[in-house]
Amino acid sequence: MIFFITRSGDETRSNPTVTNSDSQQNSNNSPVSYNRRHEDLPADCKSTDTPKFTHDITDLSKIVRIIPPVSMNERNELKPHSYLHLKEGEEKVPVFAPIDGVLAWGTYVVQQDKQGKFDKNIGTEYALFIEIDCNHYIFLDHISNPVEKIRAVLPKEPSESSATQNASSPIALKAGEKIAETTGTFGGIWDFG
Repeated sequence: MIFFITRSGDETRSNPTVTNSDSQQNSNNSPVSYNRRHEDLPADCKSTDTPKFTHDITDLSKIVRIIPPVSMNERNELKPHSYLHLKEGEEKVPVFAPIDGVLAWGTYVVQQDKQGKFDKNIGTEYALFIEIDCNHYIFLDHISNPVEKIRAVLPKEPSESSATQNASSPIALKAGEKIAETTGTFGGIWDFG
């Protein structure tokens, strides 16, 4: 499979050859194109489209509450994303791509305790970043079980740093595709932003 890595406004394309299993190829076997994060782009990004979600990110019947974006957590940290709380008795929920995009980077980390310290006894989790275009991406955090094709391109060992890492190969995701299941944090909470 060939991946095209492009930058908005840049007519040159790098064309690395990537060996992937058939399960990681796009359904139409076309190349995956992505732009990298906005802060890594040249200043002439020309994306003007407003993304439109066509699918829910989860089975909302299993969610008891959604805290809207921009809140202050218990450690007085500003959080510009939403929190989804699993209903009591729900062990896990599915996670779906709400729009077509490309998983280009993420993290695999040891979970943090309430004070923000990494604690291997709590467990591990993933954060996923799905690029929609050069100005928009989706952030999903406290994901406990991404699908195999996503786990395969993220680090194999959990880190005690939340610094994002490029996926070893970008993966095209289709709107409505199941990309993970999650139990959220030890309190049954996960993030979307």
